[in-house]
Amino acid sequence: MNYSLANPIVRDVMTKKLITITPNLTVRQAKELMRTNAISGVPVVDQDQVLLGIISVV
Repeated sequence: MNYSLANPIVRDVMTKKLITITPNLTVRQAKELMRTNAISGVPVVDQDQVLLGIISVV
């Protein structure tokens, strides 16, 4: 990584290996996926990988 910790830019700190879900997944399945991958949110996409929304836990 080549960025300043005082003023990083998004492209240097963003997640590049994206985990996504489809809207037909259950909330329980989404929660388990987030727990298993130690993430607090996941993009919801359609069959064409178009972003429909984001689901997250607090």
